[in-house]
Amino acid sequence: MNVSGLLQIFNISKSRNQTASLVALALVLAVLLLTLSEGHASASMLELRKTYTDARNALDRKDMRRWRKLKPGLSDYPLYPYLVFMELHAQGNRTSDAQIASAMESATIPIPPYFKVWALSRFYRSKDWENIAHFFPNSKDPKVRCKYAESLIHTAGTSQAQPILESLWLVSKSQPPECDRLFNYGLQNNLIGDQLIWERLLLTSARNRTSMNRYLTSLFESENSVQRAELLRRAHRNPETMLTNNASKWHSTDWGKDLIDYSLKRLTRKDPDGAIEMWHRLIQKGIIRAEDYASTKRYIAMSLAKKHHPEAHSWLSGLPNSVQDEDSQWWTFRSAALKSDWHGVLAALDTLHSSEGNISAVDFWRAQALLQTGEDSEAHSILNELAAQPNYYGFLAADFLGVDYPLHVNPTADGGSFNKIVTNNESIVRIRELLLLNRKFTARRELHRLKQDIDDQDFWYSAALLFGRWGWHDGAINAFRKTEASATSVINVLYPQPYLDIVARESARHYAPRQWIYGIMRQESLFIPNIASSAGATGLMQLMLNTAKFEANRQRLKRPSRSSLRNPALNIRLGSGYFKRLYVQSDDNIVISLASYNAGAVNVKKWLRSTDITDTLIWIETIPFRETRLYVKKVLENITIYSFLIELEGEKLSSYLKPVNGDR
Repeated sequence: MNVSGLLQIFNISKSRNQTASLVALALVLAVLLLTLSEGHASASMLELRKTYTDARNALDRKDMRRWRKLKPGLSDYPLYPYLVFMELHAQGNRTSDAQIASAMESATIPIPPYFKVWALSRFYRSKDWENIAHFFPNSKDPKVRCKYAESLIHTAGTSQAQPILESLWLVSKSQPPECDRLFNYGLQNNLIGDQLIWERLLLTSARNRTSMNRYLTSLFESENSVQRAELLRRAHRNPETMLTNNASKWHSTDWGKDLIDYSLKRLTRKDPDGAIEMWHRLIQKGIIRAEDYASTKRYIAMSLAKKHHPEAHSWLSGLPNSVQDEDSQWWTFRSAALKSDWHGVLAALDTLHSSEGNISAVDFWRAQALLQTGEDSEAHSILNELAAQPNYYGFLAADFLGVDYPLHVNPTADGGSFNKIVTNNESIVRIRELLLLNRKFTARRELHRLKQDIDDQDFWYSAALLFGRWGWHDGAINAFRKTEASATSVINVLYPQPYLDIVARESARHYAPRQWIYGIMRQESLFIPNIASSAGATGLMQLMLNTAKFEANRQRLKRPSRSSLRNPALNIRLGSGYFKRLYVQSDDNIVISLASYNAGAVNVKKWLRSTDITDTLIWIETIPFRETRLYVKKVLENITIYSFLIELEGEKLSSYLKPVNGDR
């Protein structure tokens, strides 16, 4: 609408109240100017984004003439700092080490990974040890850590480098070739001697690294060390015989104690009952003292617990405090629960009451134990508090009490006003631009750094709502994790339903409810379609390539590649079909099928055979793999929430708890 049209609306020329007319005119003009300026700004940003993309392409091609032409118009664009790093990289050897260091030192954005790799290579090639020591102290990448350790040798001395050198050396697998120079220096300068070689040999032997064992044995300088390596090899093959014949000679030396420790642990893996018998025999003969082998006893106890061995609880309960930790205390609780020893459960939970991150679990199982021991009033009080929490244990408590879940949809939660401190934050502005340009990996790196810099919970609550409005689901969920707010008021933001058409189609195809697919997808990938795990699982439902190929063949689809699994439609089709097949194979037991989806059906069958327990809650709590244990609980929680969002009167979590080992 033009100005004259707006003036006619307000009938300013005929108004009897000239003051009011002037105010109205001012308001109209202000609205019009704001609208025009916003439209101009929007058009301007569109042009800047296009220019930015052109500039990136030019720098990728190393077309410096084109870049220089575009550069002046981008200096005020939020993503300009990324182009500065690209320019330095594109210039190659024309960029000096000093310029690289200066750019890294003054960076206002997370330094791009490609630039860090290039910078490290440049500094290493020119033996610029000071800059390596300065810029690369906290990397977890062994390639980088080895070069950092080298830089410390040259800048701070071997005493500063030694702890890092040892941490890199004492691993059970081969390190990358980038570590060879560091290790050769350590071997030649007596920083790595026979003792460290021996310690690594113990680690690699436990992992059956035969070629590594041969290599490490060849490094020993003394003949005695070579002979000990041979004893270790024989102990690995036949621990019981070697202990029987040699323990009385070994226990008087440090290396001999290492052999006893290794042999007992190896025997535990091969024959738990044989290990128990051997332990008691060596104690009775006075060959070893339990206090000298407390860590070995803990290893045996934990192995027994994870195998659901009937003697696990007595071993765990008898561990000295020096080797107790949260993990062993949890397994003490689990082993008591497996035996239905509810007084033992209460005693174990007493040590865990302040366990951060597990308070809901401690409270729930305390309530269950109290119910079993006749303390109903206290148990109900605990369950009432738990039932107010929208999580796995809260839903279980609500089901027990017969009360509604604390879930409600707030349709305005993702569309309200947002804290200006959030919307004006430079990182948030850059994140918005990156998302609009579909550069989500870089946006996540911006978010990761921002989470380290800001702890204000109000900021992150507003950020989560803002990201949800943008449709950046993993960003919203990760931002919300920085708050202690209840999820109940923003449940639709934290549990979105992207790819709805695809999910609905595959739900109908495989007779798998939408809440199952969404529950798995949220836990597996946070809805990031191109995510890949270190193990090689790919895409929204995190499929391994061999699994995907098998499932594609079953569905008579083209053989997939790893890259094709980034396609949401294919990934959801194969993933939901695979899960439904596991569900049918487990006699329609969703708990067993979820565990199989995460850990593999072979492992789950082994766990089912290890105990005759039928209580599904206890079975979930005693899954040997921590990742799978947490996974099953979290996906059941997700499914329950999605069931509520999709069906409004959704299924209760307890309805999924079909007994395990029913007919096995």
